[in-house]
Amino acid sequence: GIVKTTVELIRQEATDRNIEIVIFTDENLPLISCDLSRVKQALLNLLVNAMDASIDGDTITITTEAEASYIGISVQDTGQGIKSDDIEKIFKPFYSTKTRGSGLGLAIVDRIVKEHGGEIQVDSAINKGTTFTLKFKAEHEYAEA
Repeated sequence: GIVKTTVELIRQEATDRNIEIVIFTDENLPLISCDLSRVKQALLNLLVNAMDASIDGDTITITTEAEASYIGISVQDTGQGIKSDDIEKIFKPFYSTKTRGSGLGLAIVDRIVKEHGGEIQVDSAINKGTTFTLKFKAEHEYAEA
C-alpha cells in the first residue's frame, strides 16, 4: 500500500535516530481516485516534518481509516507540538518553525490535498505532539484495493 511504501523511504533514517514508526491500517479501505505519486509526496512531507519534530525515543504513528464517504490518513508525532496561533500559518509557503528546511513542506501538502478535493486537519498540543489528518473522498464504484 501507499503508506507502507512511503514509510520505507524514511524507515532507515528513523531507525538511525531511534524514532519508532508504527502503522495501523484499516484493512477495508476503499479505493481513492488519486495521483499516487502526489499523495506519496504529501505523506512523505508529513513524515519528514514529524521526524524533525521528534527526538530520540519518540514514536510516529500512521493510521489509515475508512469513514462513510472518505478515507483518512493520519500522521501523529510525539514532538513538541504547535502553538494554536501558529497552526493557521503553517500551511503558508515559507513559514517555518524549524531552523532548517524551506518551509514549503506543508504548503505542498495543502496544495496536493486540495487538488484531490480533500481536506487536512491539524490537532496539536504543546509538549504532547501533533496529528495531521489527510482526508480523501472514497470512490465507491471500484473494487476494493
